[in-house]
Amino acid sequence: MNRKPLTHILVITLFLALSVIFTPHLFTKGIVIPLHVIFKDLFTYSLLVGFFYLHYFRLVPEYFVTQRYLDYTFVICLIFLAILFLPTILFHFIFGFPYPKPFHYKESEDGLFVIYITKTFKSLLFPYIGIMFSSLAFVINKEWKKLIEDKERAELSYLKAQLNPHFLFNTLNSIYSLALIRSANTPKAILGLSSLMRYVITESKEDFVPLDNELNYIRSYIDLQKIRLGDTVDVNYTCEGDTEGKQISPILLIPFIENAFKHGVNPEENSQIDIYISIQDNDLLLKVTNALVEHKRELFYKGGVGVQNARNQLRVLYPNKHLLKIEEVNACYLVTLKITLS
Repeated sequence: MNRKPLTHILVITLFLALSVIFTPHLFTKGIVIPLHVIFKDLFTYSLLVGFFYLHYFRLVPEYFVTQRYLDYTFVICLIFLAILFLPTILFHFIFGFPYPKPFHYKESEDGLFVIYITKTFKSLLFPYIGIMFSSLAFVINKEWKKLIEDKERAELSYLKAQLNPHFLFNTLNSIYSLALIRSANTPKAILGLSSLMRYVITESKEDFVPLDNELNYIRSYIDLQKIRLGDTVDVNYTCEGDTEGKQISPILLIPFIENAFKHGVNPEENSQIDIYISIQDNDLLLKVTNALVEHKRELFYKGGVGVQNARNQLRVLYPNKHLLKIEEVNACYLVTLKITLS
């Protein structure tokens, strides 16, 4: 639910209430403030609300941001004079300007008008300046956030551009190994790679993709690795939970799985890799376990380009919404990744 409209309504209501609360001598005993005076203050504050949105949406973008400072200053002063005189003149003609007792002097009505305008000027100046600077601050904050988002989007595109060739080279090396031994699985591996690269090319451009698509990609990748490694590795893959309607950043999980195949396989003995994915509500849990290969220990923790990029993607797309742990448990490497999905 978008709460912004409700927030705006609440703030405007409170702001207009201040115009009534701060009406001079409103709560002073023995002094009766005419109702039209309260309406006049309410009308003045309503014009201030209008000025806030006019300043935010039009004046700052058209004059201040474009550095037309002279025009900006002229328009700001003109609007202030309009808010200062318009309510007073309007209510003067409608009600004949019967001043309340706090402003009742023996001077002529012209003198009273000047006195009243002077008092209004003093009470209006600081709220006007405050509203002007607050709306300007909101615009600057909005532009700053947009600048950060653009920077992060550019950074993310760069990370994906790094990741795709990295994955391609690794997989091509795997197929090359099959070709060297003239494996009958080579055509199947090439077909699997084609399917994977089609996903990489079409989906990795998006910030988020359906979770089902990403899981299918992982399954295809594991199948391709099984073809390459044959019986030398026992791969257990489990995925459970409801994926309907959920999305994830593309190619985010695969580096941790790829890392297990790259650094967790010992060619001198049979190896085992366990991959477990669980989805509960909006929480995704990935666990990847593989045997500890001593001479690859440092490489596993560094994780290469793929894992480093995945870490950066998590930082950019899931700030404060993920937990990543890479540790040794019972002579095995264990990667645990928890993500709160969008």
